[in-house]
Order: sequence, then structure tokens, then C-alpha cells
Amino acid sequence: ADAPTAELQCVECRALPASIPCRAVAEPPAATEPPARSAESGRKGACGHVHCYACLSSALAADSHHACRVCARRVRAIARVEWTLSETAQRGAAG
Repeated sequence: ADAPTAELQCVECRALPASIPCRAVAEPPAATEPPARSAESGRKGACGHVHCYACLSSALAADSHHACRVCARRVRAIARVEWTLSETAQRGAAG
């Protein structure tokens, strides 16, 4: 898969594209966490990994201490991601 398409894949169910894409608002990285891992998101408070809203909300309902499957940061809330086709195309052209 190309980079723009892979950006839209849910890390929970692997749906491509994620259904109602969202990002986890996660606990801050631990002080003992390696720098490469803590810098992974590029956005303060979000782990940066895409999830389907249904996947993440059901995971949080089942386990209030749910962690992102990729970065293992504890999820506190869900932030909706808005993508348009033109933004996705621009990301592909830039890469």
C-alpha cells in the first residue's frame, strides 16, 4: 500500500480505510520511554495512530486501560480525524 493509503488503515482491525477515522488521545509517554518512541506521534496528547471509531470505542468500553496496539500508550479519549481526498492526494504527491 502507498503511504497516503496506509495512513488511513485502522491499527485495531486493519480496515483500509478506517471507518470513521480517529486518533487516540493518550497518556503522556513515561519518562523512561526511549526518545524515538515518545516522539512517534508529532502531536502532543495523541498517539498518532489511526483507529476506526468503533474499534477504539468498543476497546475502551471493554477495558478502561486500553493501550494503542502500536505504541502501547494508554488511551484516555478519542479524537475524530477529518480527511479529504485532496489532502490525501497532496500527502501522496509530497512523499
